[in-house]
Amino acid sequence: MPRRDEDVRLYLRDFNLGRLILQRTNAWIDTELQRLADDEPTVLHCRRSEYSGCLEFLILHQPGN
Repeated sequence: MPRRDEDVRLYLRDFNLGRLILQRTNAWIDTELQRLADDEPTVLHCRRSEYSGCLEFLILHQPGN
């Protein structure tokens, strides 16, 4: 469990239950997270992993929360 003052790594597997309920693909979720990272860069950061080449998402710590 991350500390309150740390960024949180977000994995596509975190959406497995929601993906099944909403009937959305991993590719759709991935695209929407990239869009959110573009629209709200102070909330979500997206980068390509140096090791796997897969996209990584970080929910950024919000000071005061």
